[in-house]
Amino acid sequence: MTVGFGHGIAVTPLHLAAAYSALVNGGIWRPATLLKVKPGDEARGRRVFTEATSARMKQLLRMVAVYGTGRKANAPGFRVGGKTGSAEKAAAGGYDRSQVVATFASAFPMDKPRYVVVVMLDSPQKVAASSYQRTAAWNAVPIVGRLIPRIGPLLGVMPDDNRDIDLSDLKPLVGDGGGNE
Repeated sequence: MTVGFGHGIAVTPLHLAAAYSALVNGGIWRPATLLKVKPGDEARGRRVFTEATSARMKQLLRMVAVYGTGRKANAPGFRVGGKTGSAEKAAAGGYDRSQVVATFASAFPMDKPRYVVVVMLDSPQKVAASSYQRTAAWNAVPIVGRLIPRIGPLLGVMPDDNRDIDLSDLKPLVGDGGGNE
């Protein structure tokens, strides 16, 4: 009964990163590696999503960073997209409502994704810097928002405010983006 909202399912951060890579790269899953791979030397991989599904997912992930719970990751010019997740920690006989794992899985730049970043915090504390919240939007997301502008240029991704993916067909779904509808 609880699988629909993620209870009873667990993946490693590396598996989550591999899934996000397939989600944003046109739908091709490739085995994850921590080694630098030269262009053209990537593992062959296999199709797990259609290109159309991948394109729509890139839009949706970008919308989370522009209009949703990932806004604090929206580093100017880097076109970040991602999804938050805040899950109660498993405990003996169920879940511990006082402890969460806060996760933000993201990719950038969404118009031509090159990198996936996953931030996972085990039991973030309620502190003033997070407005006394422990969810991913207040803890994991801001880390990504500060991290990407620092690592992007080191990885050859320069900020560019003149590019982005087209969100016009989905924009009506969020109203004014300010939570006023």
